[in-house]
Amino acid sequence: MSDKWIPFGVIALLALILAFAAYTNLEIYDETVNRSLSRQVRANRFYALEKWLAKTGRPVRTIPGGNAARIMAAPEKTVYIQADVFDWDGAAEPLKQWMEAGGFLLVSMDRNLDENGDLDAFLENFGIRAELSDNTSLEGFEYKPAADAPEFYFLIQFELTEAARAAAHTVVEPWFGKPVIRLVEIPVGAGALALIGPPNFMENAYLKREANARLAWDLTGARTGGKKPGVLFIRGRIPVKSLFGRLAERGDFTPLVVSLLILIAVGFWMVIPAFGLVPREKTGPGRPIGERFLAEIRFLKRYHALETYIEVYLGEIKRKLRGRDPGPEPEAVQQALRKTGRLPYSEIIRSLHILRSILERL
Repeated sequence: MSDKWIPFGVIALLALILAFAAYTNLEIYDETVNRSLSRQVRANRFYALEKWLAKTGRPVRTIPGGNAARIMAAPEKTVYIQADVFDWDGAAEPLKQWMEAGGFLLVSMDRNLDENGDLDAFLENFGIRAELSDNTSLEGFEYKPAADAPEFYFLIQFELTEAARAAAHTVVEPWFGKPVIRLVEIPVGAGALALIGPPNFMENAYLKREANARLAWDLTGARTGGKKPGVLFIRGRIPVKSLFGRLAERGDFTPLVVSLLILIAVGFWMVIPAFGLVPREKTGPGRPIGERFLAEIRFLKRYHALETYIEVYLGEIKRKLRGRDPGPEPEAVQQALRKTGRLPYSEIIRSLHILRSILERL
């Protein structure tokens, strides 16, 4: 066995031992981690319902407000309306025709039941009146619907005329020993009109209960399909504070702004050069040329490279002669340098004197 396999075998053995120890001593278990809701979910209380409908092939389109004309021009035949963002003026007749042609209209009333004459007139056309439930005995009261009943908003109920009651489908809930209507649906031609209070059972936090999810589906997804798959939501949005809004709620903005300004100023100060002319460095007078040559000679002598000066002199002589015969002396110096490669110190000095005198004459 080659020695190179020994480290590999040791590592593999250690890995097996660690794996066995982990398998016999460690336990895998589920842990629930609670995370805060995203800003998108907090701004849309129907976020879960809309995603659910979209996954079942029933896309949801949302607009912040509308009127009868917008509903009649919409391709969707199932529409949810938040009553306080809708213009009910003159909506009764066109919406009645729209429902008779097969449209389904789901309307949720306001929590405070603000006086709205146009909405009241619309409901009167169908024999319906919305009113507040008796809340005189609600001190310490906690609303708990039956296990198989959806969670309605318990302070709004509906009253029907005899004719409307005969045709309507209602969901009744006991309220302090008295049955009250929490949901009413009245057929209108091939379509229908349904009325509820604020739609608690359709909101994100309530859909986990089966009774709520079943009713939410019956009033939205079950009404679509085939040639009319979409659902139109006409509703307002919940204002959600951004990060800066929360900071403003919890403290003073002044330290944050001052800190940011200081940080920006320091950052620019570090990366932007100073303005104006770049100051020049003061330079002293240079050393005399003779001293510099002596320093070079001492350096070259220390490392036994004085022959370099001879080559410089020879090159300068040839440059000045420009092809003419240099004479016997430069040739003799050059041949001696080629033969030995390194001349004795005395010979170097003598050759330099000869070459310098020749250069001076040229």
